[in-house]
Amino acid sequence: LGVFSEDGGTLVTVTREGYSIIWDVTSRKERGRIDHGGQSFGSSAALSPDGRILAMTYGFDDFENAVSLWDTSSGKHLGTLAGHKQSIWSVAFTPDGKTLATSSSDGTLRLWNVKSRRELLSIEEPGTNLSNLRFSPDGNFLVGGAPLFASPGELRIIHAPPITFDEANRELIP
Repeated sequence: LGVFSEDGGTLVTVTREGYSIIWDVTSRKERGRIDHGGQSFGSSAALSPDGRILAMTYGFDDFENAVSLWDTSSGKHLGTLAGHKQSIWSVAFTPDGKTLATSSSDGTLRLWNVKSRRELLSIEEPGTNLSNLRFSPDGNFLVGGAPLFASPGELRIIHAPPITFDEANRELIP
C-alpha cells in the first residue's frame, strides 16, 4: 500500500512488517519510519495534502475499527478516530486537510475534524459500503464507489460542504 501527498513530494509505503516508510519523492530517499507496533499493513491510508499527517486503518488486525493519525515528521501517534462498528473501507482528507472522511462496512460515512479528532457528521446507509473515497478539488463533493464484489460500477456523489468545529463554543459551523 502506498499513498502520495497532494503536492507529490511525499510518498508513504506501508509494509506487512508493521511500519510505514516516509519517502522524499524528489531525492528518492527515506525520510523516516513509523512503527505501528507490529500491526499488519492497512486496508486504507491517506496523507494530508501537506504530507504531514498519515491516516491509516489496520486491515485484518483492526479489532477497534478505528483510524490512527500519525505525524510523518516525528513518527508520533497523534490520536485515534473511533466510532465505526465494523471494518473501515476507505479514508480521505479534504483538500484543506482539516477534515477526514471514513467509510465502513457498518454502512456509515463519517466526517472528522482532524485537529480536535471529533466526529462532525455521521451518515448511515445500512448495507452500503463505499471504497476509494475522494474529495473534489474544492472540497464540496465526496465520491466513493461500491466495492466491485458488491455492485460493479456504482458510484455515490455526496455534497459535503466544509464543516468546522468551534472548540470554544463546542458547536459545528457550516
